[in-house]
Amino acid sequence: MPTIGWFEILIVVVIAIIVLGPKDFPVMLKKVGSWIGTTKKYINNIQSEVSNIDLEDNSIQKKEIKKEDNINKEVDKIINIKTNNQLKQFSNLFLQKLEKDSIINEL
Repeated sequence: MPTIGWFEILIVVVIAIIVLGPKDFPVMLKKVGSWIGTTKKYINNIQSEVSNIDLEDNSIQKKEIKKEDNINKEVDKIINIKTNNQLKQFSNLFLQKLEKDSIINEL
């Protein structure tokens, strides 16, 4: 990529002074400077909006992950409750079977 040196800049300035004249050259420099400033402001605004969107997206993703974790915890609780109930039912059936067997053995 070609680079622009001081000599090239000097040539552009001399040509601009010749074309515009020494009277209008400072006015044109002010206009170009204000255009550059305005362009920089727009670019900075766009960059800040993009970074805000990225931050919002990250916070939304974190919230979704938290929701998923909470759902997973609730599912685990439900599974544990169901497993506990099944174990209770099995133990009750087992105890009933033992009682029946012990009553039959006593007779």
